[in-house]
Amino acid sequence: MGNSKKWVIKTSKFVFVLALFEIIFLASFFGNVFRQSFFDGEFAELHPSGTVGGRDAIAMNREVLDYLRGKIPSLDPSFFDANEISHMADVKKIFMQLMEGLFINLGLFIAAAGILAFAGGWKLGRFITLVGITGIMLASFSLALGSFLFFGFDSFFVLLHSPFFSPGTWQFPAGSNLVTLYPEQVFFDIGLNFLVTVFIIGNFFIGIWLFSRIWRKNHGNHTSRLHH
Repeated sequence: MGNSKKWVIKTSKFVFVLALFEIIFLASFFGNVFRQSFFDGEFAELHPSGTVGGRDAIAMNREVLDYLRGKIPSLDPSFFDANEISHMADVKKIFMQLMEGLFINLGLFIAAAGILAFAGGWKLGRFITLVGITGIMLASFSLALGSFLFFGFDSFFVLLHSPFFSPGTWQFPAGSNLVTLYPEQVFFDIGLNFLVTVFIIGNFFIGIWLFSRIWRKNHGNHTSRLHH
């Protein structure tokens, strides 16, 4: 194998793992953020009256989620003030960029898998090894970030916002409708569900890898005995 081909294979392996990691990361994020059943249960506990600012809390949350998905052009100005609407416009831009990132990584993943399969002549077992490596990364990441979430949530919350929003644009008075609709507990629970999802998928990948190794080992020994 020439040096250039080796470089292509090595780069494709790196892209495969990194793209798969980011696909699971982003898909898990969106799957939890846009899960209406989560908010139904959460709001039943956090908003026992069912209302915020005189409006149905679940209905207003559906409006926010539809806005972030791009299904509606704007938020209700009779419920959210100008600063809240401006902040949510910034959030929507970030969500759209993350969604683009998800599709870009999906394309990179398919391209890397294609190169490894056709140019590298890879079989299923070698792909499963990369999936196992990705699983270890996912599980480790979720545990590390989970520790940060549990033992330093305030710092985690600031870290979640500071790199993406200008100072003073994401903090609101305690009585504002946006803060009342989405208290910190909502962000904590979304973060926890997200990390649990990533952890489960990571361990599933590791399980596939370990099962594959055990099966190949046993199958190889069985084949060797047959040849003897």
